[in-house]
Amino acid sequence: MKVLLIGSFPDRVNSNTILRRCAAEGFRSLAEVDLAVDACPEQHAREICAAQWDLVVFMGSILLDWFDLYSIIDAARENLTPGGKLALWLHDDPYEFDASHRYDGMFDRVYTTDPTAQLYYRRQESTRWLPLAASPVLHFRAPAVPVRAWDFFFCGEAFENRVALLRQIEAAGFRGRIFGSGWPGHLYSAVNSRLGASDLCDYYNAAPITLVLGRNLDLRNNLFRLRQAIFGPRVYEAAMAGAAQLVWDADCQLFGEFQSGSHLLAVRNEGELREGMQLLLSDSDANLALRRNAVDHAMASHTYAHRAERMVADLWP
Repeated sequence: MKVLLIGSFPDRVNSNTILRRCAAEGFRSLAEVDLAVDACPEQHAREICAAQWDLVVFMGSILLDWFDLYSIIDAARENLTPGGKLALWLHDDPYEFDASHRYDGMFDRVYTTDPTAQLYYRRQESTRWLPLAASPVLHFRAPAVPVRAWDFFFCGEAFENRVALLRQIEAAGFRGRIFGSGWPGHLYSAVNSRLGASDLCDYYNAAPITLVLGRNLDLRNNLFRLRQAIFGPRVYEAAMAGAAQLVWDADCQLFGEFQSGSHLLAVRNEGELREGMQLLLSDSDANLALRRNAVDHAMASHTYAHRAERMVADLWP
């Protein structure tokens, strides 16, 4: 089997291109895959025409009006082997759900990372929930006793709900390290800078607590106003890196992916958040056990090889 993974919008505006690399790594680990190529959309003509493909997976967002994805989809379809499949693996449901009509009927499968959004697609028979995952090569770190130079770590954009919550945590006396973009300078020692994958995993591994905070920012989500139903994809990466994760989101569910109290701590209000932080900071044995369980669980169930295997089994049952 020959598999092509290609971006659904230009890499120059895509901050998650590394996800394709990880997905390609997962496909290469399957016995039935002879070749798995990670290609950027700017090189689509060369990559698509270089061979016939049994599976072409577009990964990312379909939000950009100015990018002509349709010609790339047509070229990919023309270069499929007999019985070959064309799939779309979306990163940004439900925040961009209203754009889903743009690719309706163009793919053999649409895979969404949000299990609730899956229920709202018009073509239910060809839509599946397939979360992102972690890479043992890129993300793995051995679980270790954390460095207690500060209390928690968070990396992400400064959406309003996150700023408000972190101000409450600051007022409660917890000290943290924050990276990302848009953060007000007076909030802890926030650094408006992105971390590379390796540095990010090092922080996950060293931080006493890694906070996981949902976001409130809809780009095109007016039709049903869907709320995020599951945590973001970095939870899998942080688990593989041996993080002690504390997940806070009033709408967030675990959907069997992780078990609260064993692989991470899930909380639903400010009181539970403070209690969870105090537990992880005061009980080093519980903290380390959470890390070890998270790594073991990520290795056993949440690698990109697991996702690739699931996709192949779904497309060719």
